[in-house]
Amino acid sequence: MPANITSGLDKLVDKVGYNMTMILYQFNHYMDVEKTSLQNISSYINNSSPIGVTVSHPASYAIPLLLIMYVIYSIFLALSAIQVIAILHSGLYLFKDPRKSGIHYPPRTRPFVSIIIPVKNEAMDVIEKVLKNVASLSYPRDKFEAIVVSDDDEEAFSSIEAITMKYSKLYGVRMTAINRKSPIGYKGGAINYAIQFSKGELIMVLDADTEVPPNYLMYAVSYMEAGYDMVGAVYRGRPAIPTTTSKAIKVVYDIFNEIIILGRFLSRQKWGFSMIMGTNFVIRRETLMRVGGICHCTADDMDLSLKVKMSGGRVAVMREVTAISEVTSTYMALKAQNIRWSSNDSIILRRYFRRIIKSDMPIIDKIDILLWLTKYPLLSLGGLSIFISIILSIFGVILPPFYVLALEGINIILLLGFLTLMLAIARKMNYGIMTMIFSLTTMSIMGFSISFAIIYHYIEAMFKDLEWIYTPKGSKAAMRVNGLLMEKALTVIFIMTSIILFILGYYMAFIYSTIGAIIMILTMRRAK
Repeated sequence: MPANITSGLDKLVDKVGYNMTMILYQFNHYMDVEKTSLQNISSYINNSSPIGVTVSHPASYAIPLLLIMYVIYSIFLALSAIQVIAILHSGLYLFKDPRKSGIHYPPRTRPFVSIIIPVKNEAMDVIEKVLKNVASLSYPRDKFEAIVVSDDDEEAFSSIEAITMKYSKLYGVRMTAINRKSPIGYKGGAINYAIQFSKGELIMVLDADTEVPPNYLMYAVSYMEAGYDMVGAVYRGRPAIPTTTSKAIKVVYDIFNEIIILGRFLSRQKWGFSMIMGTNFVIRRETLMRVGGICHCTADDMDLSLKVKMSGGRVAVMREVTAISEVTSTYMALKAQNIRWSSNDSIILRRYFRRIIKSDMPIIDKIDILLWLTKYPLLSLGGLSIFISIILSIFGVILPPFYVLALEGINIILLLGFLTLMLAIARKMNYGIMTMIFSLTTMSIMGFSISFAIIYHYIEAMFKDLEWIYTPKGSKAAMRVNGLLMEKALTVIFIMTSIILFILGYYMAFIYSTIGAIIMILTMRRAK
């Protein structure tokens, strides 16, 4: 064999031998790393320190602080996981066969219906629109009436009365306007007052900014004939001012309403709690009188749904019809609305907690009601996570205790499932993926900023009833209803904290704080 070929083969054999040696070395190194990693993971799980894995042992004063923080954070994470599981359970029922509602349509009877429309500080174009909507109902015109009950001053009421008389004559429908001389008791007080002037066997409540389809009453009566005592429909949003903010609010509200209102009812027809939205509902007069009317409180829809449930009544959300209701158009209006909604949950929890616990309802129903009433504080989980991450980084915590890490992992998996569910429902509602992603991102940024006000007012409402927070609608939709004092203060706090952390060399904490500052700045820009 020629020398050059022999030399080439020797080099090839040497190269192959070297590569094989390196492969074996890398494999052995990988196995050692894997073994060490598994040992470290096993040690972390079995012998996890109460404060987690740290770069150095923290000061003695820090340990109690970390332990308290872990307990609070773990409670939030556990409740968040339970809430998301409940939401996923509700959402899956939206994909079941819609033809099995068990109602007979069209209804066999046509009971008289009194439609009550409470108004205060509403733009006249909003009132005109709701009266036109009432006139369009495909229900015998001699079988319903509309009563506009106003808490406005005499000048505004004169305009409302004139509009009501105009449309009554124009459409041949009995429409009247009444003015409360002593407007107490919020929306519930206005409705109770109007009921004195009504004659319907059924009472329908309709918000001024809400539109229902022509067949709404026909389906409502069908559900009543099927044995329900109170029915309503979910609504799709309609922005008064078409901006990127209002469009994002509309998309996310549409999907959330579908899941947590309609999906909740579909998944809980034999157990649990379903709520009717206060924008539109129909209730038997007898049922309303039996539960003592509507509360003189800001949480009228929640209060009424709960009283009907606890009195043994049946509540339904109609799948066959969908209302249209105006959604907020600005960040400040969104904030005001969510503060009111979250405070309402807290007020009802304070008023009814003992009665819920002592009631004869099944334990699963009690748990379900309490879950509903504690959903809003979990919106503050994002803000809470930022602050916890900052504190952990300052104290040199690399990994929290295993139980905290496990709860975080469970929440991440569940939230990914929730995101998948939302995308599926968005597609079902003909929203594009990019529209959904943009809307969810926008609402997440605003939700982070709002969450601080939500948790503050939720806690405040545990001790006292809060005043009604007005949400502007129609031509007044752009009205500034709430200040940005909290947002400005938080922005300054995050910025100052970031500067201090950077100077002191806490770079991970600096990153977390900077993220909080950026989110607050983006919210401030959108609020303008």
